[in-house]
Amino acid sequence: PTAHAVVMTFGFMPLFFAGFLFTAGPRWLGLPPVTARALLLPVATMGLGWLLAWTGFHLDAALAAVGLALVACGFALLTGRFALLVLRSRVADRDHPALVLAGCTVAALGLWGTAAAVAFGLDAMARAATVFALWAGIGVVFVTVAHRMIPFFTASALPFVPVWRPRALLGILVALLVMQAPFAAGDVLSATPWPVALQALHAAVELAGGALLLWLALRWGLMQSLANRLLAMLHMGFFWLGVAFTLGGLSHAL
Repeated sequence: PTAHAVVMTFGFMPLFFAGFLFTAGPRWLGLPPVTARALLLPVATMGLGWLLAWTGFHLDAALAAVGLALVACGFALLTGRFALLVLRSRVADRDHPALVLAGCTVAALGLWGTAAAVAFGLDAMARAATVFALWAGIGVVFVTVAHRMIPFFTASALPFVPVWRPRALLGILVALLVMQAPFAAGDVLSATPWPVALQALHAAVELAGGALLLWLALRWGLMQSLANRLLAMLHMGFFWLGVAFTLGGLSHAL
């Protein structure tokens, strides 16, 4: 179960980030393109790390830990390179890249924490570090990019749908994902059920968050996007986040 959680959380999203952040990122920041060659070392390090980690999951925990440490090194290098882009940029609006950088930093730290926990045979700690990074790291990157790109792409493909992405909404989305992180990690580490009041608070946060996300999916043009299949895939990805929050809230309420 720990290996499954680690692979499904960290296996492909950081590599997807590598492709996206170094194509769209420089355009957001008003900088020249980044060559693929410049990303070869960190991406190759991550690839080698996963080969070792997958082998180690079946044969030896120490080998798995070494592999995860290599993955963490590669992703840390990618994150550092993106940080240099953010620092070099002189554009006025760097909110989205800065939040993406923060999310990647948390995800990288989560990878290091997971590798250390696997090395010491601490399964619960490895899962806790993984789910914390899922919400406060990868999830933060996801909602930040969604806030910037979904209205933009929708307006480009469907001009009758206006661009609507208030700045305050970005803060609310990020806060919603960050709030999930300690709850998720605590669920993994807790040996007994949480007090009813705390479970009720968790359920309330998730149900309110689910309602906001589902409404926002509709407000951003989910139904209109169905006329364009490529655009619809983008919208459905965000819609599923609202479904996930709602199901989580119902689960904790029950």
